[in-house]
Amino acid sequence: MAENFPQKKILTSEEVDALIYKRLRKRLSDFEKMQGKKVTIKDVANLAGFSISTVSHVINGTRFVEKQTKENILKAIEELNYKPNIVARSLKGKGTKTIGVIISDIRQGFFAEVIKSIESRAKQRDFNVMLCDSEDDAEKEEFYVDILLPKGIDGLIFAPVDTNQLFEELWLSELPCVQIDRKLRNCEVDF
Repeated sequence: MAENFPQKKILTSEEVDALIYKRLRKRLSDFEKMQGKKVTIKDVANLAGFSISTVSHVINGTRFVEKQTKENILKAIEELNYKPNIVARSLKGKGTKTIGVIISDIRQGFFAEVIKSIESRAKQRDFNVMLCDSEDDAEKEEFYVDILLPKGIDGLIFAPVDTNQLFEELWLSELPCVQIDRKLRNCEVDF
């Protein structure tokens, strides 16, 4: 005995368009309700119609994603003006993509050129630069080291004011460091 299955209705192109429009209108309505709220990766995934992990792979370039999928996700990112949360990124162990730079005098032409080069190379690699000017003051330099470390910087470039000074917290952090112009006498670091 044959069972009675409901007959599937074949939709016309106008009905398909109306259904798609209705779904998109619902999504847009949800996003309009979010006005003023911080856009999340989940919001991008919902608008684009893909999983959060696929959106993450597009943002971070960690896996191949088909061209059309990538374009749809990038369009959703643009429409929502999505900006990744750097603090959340650092909590997941992915780093902040930020390099701290402490120079001894921003007015010196040498340091202006060094900063310009650092910023240019960092930008090529999608890194940000956090610049501090110690004004040749050892206490101010130490203050900036103490400020930059908790910010989760991925590296530090600095021109030490006092070459005899020891930044114990800095060395214990095992943060990649490069000294420029002057070298600390009591530490083994790149120069």
